[in-house]
Amino acid sequence: MSSIKLTADSGGGTFEIKAPASGSNARVLTIPDSANSTIVTTTKPAAGSVVQVIELTGSEENISGGLTTAKINLTFNPLFSGSKFTTFLMVPGITGSSSDNDVKFEVYLGTSATPTSNTKVLEVRESLAGTDAKDNVVCTGVDYGSFTCSSTGTHYAALNVTTNPGVNTIVGRHSQIIKIVLQEIAQ
Repeated sequence: MSSIKLTADSGGGTFEIKAPASGSNARVLTIPDSANSTIVTTTKPAAGSVVQVIELTGSEENISGGLTTAKINLTFNPLFSGSKFTTFLMVPGITGSSSDNDVKFEVYLGTSATPTSNTKVLEVRESLAGTDAKDNVVCTGVDYGSFTCSSTGTHYAALNVTTNPGVNTIVGRHSQIIKIVLQEIAQ
């Protein structure tokens, strides 16, 4: 095995570069010519770094009164075990068939395909005013770090929508996109 060994000017520490012991893979280490740099000694990014952004979407749906609908229930894989997540929710184009209609949006994160078996990170409610174009509302919510992943395996992000009994609600009206955006934050 070939190597290059450098000794500190003071005679103390050393730095050694060694070729792989076996195999045919060629490796290249390039030293920058325009600036100094530091070799990273870990594969995990600094705590607080955003390491991944995930966008999960849903489409327009008419939801019958008094029901809970899993509007979004999709999978994602964290890059690092122990990461926290910032969760953003945006539900545009919401109208209801009554001026006495409340709608509830709940976002869940976890490892179960059943949303309510996971951690509820957001709950947002909105009162609706009718079905006219002027009655169209947008509902948003943000959560900072309520969920910490336990592994890099399959996880679920779900949006449950619940309406009042006896009234219909439309979400994502006129083909607007419903979104959950997750930011994975290294710890």
